[in-house]
Amino acid sequence: MTQSNIKSSRLSWYVSGLVDAEGSFGVTLVRKESSKIGYSVLIYFEIALNKKDKQLLEIVKQVLGAARATGSFAEKSLYYNKKDNTLKLKVSNLDVLINNVMPHFNKYPLFTQKRVDFLLMCKIIELVQEKRHLTREGLNEILSIKAVMNLGLSDKLKKEFLTVKSLTRLPVNTGIPNKDWLEGFMEGESCFYVKVYNSPRSKLNYAVQLVFIITQHSRDKVLLENISTLLECGRVERRKSGEACDFIVRSFDDFEKYMIPYWENYPLIGNKSKDCLDLKRVYEIMLTKGHLTEEGLTKVVEIKNSMNTKRDVQV
Repeated sequence: MTQSNIKSSRLSWYVSGLVDAEGSFGVTLVRKESSKIGYSVLIYFEIALNKKDKQLLEIVKQVLGAARATGSFAEKSLYYNKKDNTLKLKVSNLDVLINNVMPHFNKYPLFTQKRVDFLLMCKIIELVQEKRHLTREGLNEILSIKAVMNLGLSDKLKKEFLTVKSLTRLPVNTGIPNKDWLEGFMEGESCFYVKVYNSPRSKLNYAVQLVFIITQHSRDKVLLENISTLLECGRVERRKSGEACDFIVRSFDDFEKYMIPYWENYPLIGNKSKDCLDLKRVYEIMLTKGHLTEEGLTKVVEIKNSMNTKRDVQV
């Protein structure tokens, strides 16, 4: 395999990891009076990221063959949401879904519950290709699939299609394919922060702790456990309230032996990379025991107060 092919493969896995974190696959029924059955079927793939990460959406477009496509992959396919400051790439062109999106995720598969949604979307596309969406029976079949995707059926659709029965979702393979996929997944789902807390045992009465977290719904707990196994560190904890689970790394030794070397080889490339770099800056201070001095602790607090939502980013 050539260097170019290796790089292309790594980036493709990265995109699949990012989509596992932030993408979605779905189908919408749009009221259409001119249709015999009263509805048209809109199938889509989308991924939404903070506006600061527009470059990541461009990478997704590039990897999925966007540079050679038109229509749904043109610049107009990026939609800005002012309310949450996000950009969304939405693909609903059937040809692009069939020729670009499906081949990619078949070759570089997803590993969260979104893998099931992707396969269900493919089944709906198959029904549309067979023109079955133009019949009441076929539409009911599509609705039975939609019922187990994302948020399911709206109350309005449930009332109108009383005989629709939901399918049973298939189990998903939660094995982690490689660290390139994980790099993309971290880009979407991870959080870096520095904890400074009271510690009477410390000369300065304060202690410093590095924290790295990946959060998922409890149904993807096994996925987090597999991430822990792949990285050879951290632990998975279920939150006391809600349905969330966290993969957490707190041990300085784990950062030194596993996480810092991982990020050296698989660096994040989006806006979140700034938080990763800041955490590494604090790590370097702690490595030389600088956080045990007033000057070093002040620097740690300064870095901490510029991370995540406190970061001043021009957009």
